[in-house]
Amino acid sequence: MPALVFHAVPGFDSLTGLPDRAAFLAALRSAASSGEGVAVLFLDLDDFKVVNDGFGHEAGDRLLIQVAERLKTAVRGEDLVARLGGDEFTVLCCGLEDPSQATITAGRIRAALSAPFDVAGQRRHVRVSIGCRVAAADEADPEALLRDADSAMYQAKGAGNRSAPGCSAPPRATRDLARAGPDAADGHRQRVHASSRTRTSRSSSRPHWRRPTSRRSACASS
Repeated sequence: MPALVFHAVPGFDSLTGLPDRAAFLAALRSAASSGEGVAVLFLDLDDFKVVNDGFGHEAGDRLLIQVAERLKTAVRGEDLVARLGGDEFTVLCCGLEDPSQATITAGRIRAALSAPFDVAGQRRHVRVSIGCRVAAADEADPEALLRDADSAMYQAKGAGNRSAPGCSAPPRATRDLARAGPDAADGHRQRVHASSRTRTSRSSSRPHWRRPTSRRSACASS
């Protein structure tokens, strides 16, 4: 098996070649301030420590590369996949016509990661927890959006295959939940928890969803 090659390029993760945390936040800041429909998916590999401890760090690195490649094929062309660090990945969904598109993207990611991975010559399934945060029309704080998606991911992780306890929407917010059940063939379990928090006005309790202002995505221009 060829040795791993690390490429140190500013703004990109040296292992997977994906945008890094700084680049992701810059793209998120641009997209959130553009007025278009935006969502953040936050992914964590539940079994990564098992792979690292049981098969070694090189096997863990090769797993991360495989995950990155599958993520790139699962998202839409206007979306941005990044690696924040460790076993944490994020997806910036741009140009959303409707919040449900973020849940659909999360479902495609779940399906892409459901097949076994090559871990040190063995075929192994890896569980993933996914949190989703859909931005309201007047939100432009990238750090807050990322934190909320992270929180949704931890709620999904704690929920297993069931709805997370207390998964009702927080004050002045709404939340979508998409759960990934067990795969009947291989017992693979993944969780997707989509959290959509939107602010309401005095005149209406319906969330003010931002729609794209142009066909060009802010992700693409970042």
